[in-house]
Amino acid sequence: VLCGLRGTTRLNRFLTAKSSVTGFVYLRSTHFDGHQSFTNVSSTFATGAPQTFEAGLSDSEIAAVPRLRAEVSLSINPTTVFSVEVFYILDAWWNMSTVDNPTVQVVQGPFDVDVIDHPARIGSDDLYQHFIGARTSYRF
Repeated sequence: VLCGLRGTTRLNRFLTAKSSVTGFVYLRSTHFDGHQSFTNVSSTFATGAPQTFEAGLSDSEIAAVPRLRAEVSLSINPTTVFSVEVFYILDAWWNMSTVDNPTVQVVQGPFDVDVIDHPARIGSDDLYQHFIGARTSYRF
């Protein structure tokens, strides 16, 4: 845990609001070994046979992954022993590892040309998770 805040506010005799925010930072070490093969079927018209291309590569990356978890809830306490709570949780991760595959574009012309924007590599992606729910508690 890098940092966090938690708070509770009693709105009246029956209602209580709670909130918490927690921040984390993780270190990720990612290694990617990949092998690709793809066939250009549209080149059959120019050459008489489909062309097959193959590529192998590896990539490594070390990066920080920040995470934020925020929770907000409202609790109704009709009696001293029973309560009902509704909550919302946001769990956000940034800079997660993913495979960034190339995009192959075929340029039409006298001879078909394959254009690859980049080789496969380690990419980053963000992940957002949302949770909505309710809890009940009975104290005895």
